[in-house]
Amino acid sequence: MEHNQEHSGIKRNKKACTECRQQKVRCDATVDSTEPCSRCRKMQLRCVISDPFKREHKRQRLSELEQETVHLRQRLEQRNSWSGPIATPPASIESTMSRLTPVMNGLPTPGHVRNLTVSTSLEGVTLAPNVIDELFKNYFEDFHYFVPILDRNIAPNDCYQRSTFLFWAIIGTASRNFARDPTLLDCVGDKILNLALMSLRYPSVATIKGLLLVMTWPLPRAIGTTDVTYAISGSLLHIAIQIGLHIPTSSQDFSRVKINLSDSEIAKRAELWGYCVLTYQRSCSFKGHSPIALIETYQDAEQRHTLFGRITPALRFQLKLNSLVTRCCSALLQNGLRVMSMDQEHSLDVIIRVFEASIKDIEPETTSELDKFYLFISRLTIQVFHLYKEPSKTFPTFLLTRMYNNACQVLRHIDRMDSEGTIKLSAAPFYIIFSASLSSFIILRLLKGTAAGYLDVENAKDTFFLGVNIMKRLSAESNDTPARLTMILTQLWNSERAFRNPDGTENTALRIRTRLTMSPVMDAIWWWREEFGGQPGAYTAPETKIGITDSAPPETSVLDHVQGPNGTAYSAAYPEITSFLDDQFLAELGWTSSSNYLFPPMSGTYGGVTDNWYSPTDVNGFAV
Repeated sequence: MEHNQEHSGIKRNKKACTECRQQKVRCDATVDSTEPCSRCRKMQLRCVISDPFKREHKRQRLSELEQETVHLRQRLEQRNSWSGPIATPPASIESTMSRLTPVMNGLPTPGHVRNLTVSTSLEGVTLAPNVIDELFKNYFEDFHYFVPILDRNIAPNDCYQRSTFLFWAIIGTASRNFARDPTLLDCVGDKILNLALMSLRYPSVATIKGLLLVMTWPLPRAIGTTDVTYAISGSLLHIAIQIGLHIPTSSQDFSRVKINLSDSEIAKRAELWGYCVLTYQRSCSFKGHSPIALIETYQDAEQRHTLFGRITPALRFQLKLNSLVTRCCSALLQNGLRVMSMDQEHSLDVIIRVFEASIKDIEPETTSELDKFYLFISRLTIQVFHLYKEPSKTFPTFLLTRMYNNACQVLRHIDRMDSEGTIKLSAAPFYIIFSASLSSFIILRLLKGTAAGYLDVENAKDTFFLGVNIMKRLSAESNDTPARLTMILTQLWNSERAFRNPDGTENTALRIRTRLTMSPVMDAIWWWREEFGGQPGAYTAPETKIGITDSAPPETSVLDHVQGPNGTAYSAAYPEITSFLDDQFLAELGWTSSSNYLFPPMSGTYGGVTDNWYSPTDVNGFAV
């Protein structure tokens, strides 16, 4: 205990320490003792006995500290030079804030102080207030358009108080094209990802919004490290279900406390759930996995109708497209993809034809250039399954040329949206990266095979090079996914061994057949790994079609009674087709059991079932 023996001329029989006198409480300190009083010892305070004591006025001291803080902030913002994201504020500011925090605890803060953005740090990375404001502005100008789930008027301070993770998710997203400091994304990437993993313990709307940003604009990772975004996408969906977003009108059923949601809040929760489903399904497509969750899984028909009535037309359109793509993948998996017989290939054609027509039916609902892009890539995502069939040794089917034309359309539309200012490729979400890479690898595979002789090669080359340039413009880091894919596309284009057997013969058949839409991309990546990555011999020879037997479907439907041209039931002639085209499936798509255009002619112009049995015109006027 410290003693200050400056006497004021007044003698006291008892002495109290400064802290106890300030609080007007009893003090058991003694002048002769070196031990602190019991109160100071318990509260770990500095115990000092001093005669010249003046009680401090809290409100006056608070006002003085606030004025000092405002003055220091103004000085900081007026500095012309910026020392970077890891710059540390002056010691006087930190000391002032440390003294201000305990005094202001529990007391009202003036509005002019509260609205000023505060400098924030994350594991040694400190951002100045003006940098934070600029990043928030950048996010709402370039990124918010793709996933409009945040309030444009939210202040950085308010966002930080509600959710530290959401605040830094916005910072990390906006730093992707932050020209003022291009190193910021690399500085905060791993730290924000750690915050994302820790946030899984605290299910909330703010956590879900932060995860959506991290999933839509994945953070950079080191080469060779495991990508955890796919695992996070499943957690995102489950957290949303845990707090009742999948049934926004019954959110009370999933809460421990009473909640009163307005109609606008219910609509926001419905839209948030829609973006959760979209992000999860697109993440599955990007990884080449089958989405487990359909939006219909978690609501009955009435709830689903209510949900669709509360969301925006643009989101409703995207959900319809993704639902069709997801159901198409499910039907194709049921038909079989790994090893296919001729009948299974015909069944695959039918499935693709059905879902392409369904996409054509909702095409009039497009309202923007971005909606058109979603339509084009959804159609290509379905058409790409034509590559699972045995490559034609002669003239390529018009199905492949249609797929090629649509791949070119996707790339040109992305380039047009960027050039017209509809989007900025530097701020594009991962789904555009998926679309550009899929289209580029499709064109590359066709140009490396026999099909190139039946295409406009110069136009195909120009479009392929456009795809490579788009991938370069999509890259935010030197080692991110677009940058790596750009290198792979470039080296495979210049390779003489890619898509070739050791004897030099063509080998454009898919070797990887378990990654759904991404199989052509993953297959090409393995061609690159074998030639340039030091991993030869991973796929020594194409799989042979063994063990393929035709079996009757376990259940029958109305299709069993549909007669073919020669009086033969289609269910007997094409069991693979009718195994999934049951009454419920056709009813959901608006087809009828008498729609004979679903099946190949059993005899006629083509002299039997061939690769080119389609008529030149699709149903509903959809030209094929």
